[in-house]
Amino acid sequence: MTARDENGEPAPRISVVVVARNEAERIGPALDRILAEPPWELLVVDGASGDETPRIARERGARVAHAAPGRAGQLNLGGRRATGDVCLFLHADTRVPAGYREAIARTLCRPGTVAGAFALGIAGRGIGFRLLERAVAARCRLFGLPYGDQGLFLTKDRFEALGGFPRVEAMEDLEMVLRLRRAGRIRVAPEAVTTSCRRWACWGIVRTTLLHQALLAAYWAGVPARRIAAWRASPAPPRIAGVLLATLFGKEPR
Repeated sequence: MTARDENGEPAPRISVVVVARNEAERIGPALDRILAEPPWELLVVDGASGDETPRIARERGARVAHAAPGRAGQLNLGGRRATGDVCLFLHADTRVPAGYREAIARTLCRPGTVAGAFALGIAGRGIGFRLLERAVAARCRLFGLPYGDQGLFLTKDRFEALGGFPRVEAMEDLEMVLRLRRAGRIRVAPEAVTTSCRRWACWGIVRTTLLHQALLAAYWAGVPARRIAAWRASPAPPRIAGVLLATLFGKEPR
């Protein structure tokens, strides 16, 4: 029997693409949440993990593909191999909300919609995280700019027409959203994903948020993606002032 959505129309076949690298501690619960409401297919694209991430994914019945480290390449490999009508792209530390399949179908069927994402929830206690969630909601509402940690979804046909995610070393989700926005509206479903708070917990909410804004400023100023990726991947966060100076004068932050 063909699955139907809440309006009685054929429900889209959803391929969930999860990109991961060394996520053995988080990949299991994330996949369990997806499989609580099974999609058409579940693909995990592993970026050369040195832990048990691929094994854990296979044990849960996911198709596992292997790619070189780099989120854009992993996302594109998963999108190319997906066989569903719709692709949902997720990070391994992000959990889908209850009713995610219906939310995707409901969002994409709205007139003028080219893609969608979920609201952002952060798995951490404290007013700082709640303020971050509100700030992200405001950004999406005012500028139509959801990011990859919100679970971007779009039809497979549109993914292929765009040529997939831009092949850049950083900000691939922002580049993709900007491309999509030129074609129509990106809508944010009210249901919220839950993403890990680890990046904020590591460096602190204020410092991490300011650093992210500095990196965005560098992106808008035309700093090469490889340099932004190197700053973001640094074991110790670069000084925010250094990033801004490098944006203006081309010098490496110290």
